[in-house]
Amino acid sequence: MAVTFSVYGTTNFTLGYEENELRGKINSYIVSQKANGYFTYMKLCAYLLKTAMQEDRVPERRKDTYYESPALTAKAYQQVSRLLWELIWAQKVFVDFYKNEYVSLMGNNDTTFGISDGFEG
Repeated sequence: MAVTFSVYGTTNFTLGYEENELRGKINSYIVSQKANGYFTYMKLCAYLLKTAMQEDRVPERRKDTYYESPALTAKAYQQVSRLLWELIWAQKVFVDFYKNEYVSLMGNNDTTFGISDGFEG
């Protein structure tokens, strides 16, 4: 389908996944980052949104529209945060206070997570 509309600025979207599906997407992403030993919250969220768009799992998205800056809604960001907390409590990931190059280099508000050795997804 050809793009007939463009939306400039930030457009917020929800993720059209059930909680267990989203949990699986998060686990898959973390497994893909295991060789690095860490991942960042914002890169995880960008991956989730990109994947949802590719799988047509973003209810508000129009297929004939180009979105300059797609982002998640506050509720979607919180849902991802809550699922990450489950992994923290299970000691599968941890907040890495030392390794946070994004705050120091770009001044943005991102969090780096370390991946525990025993993480299998």
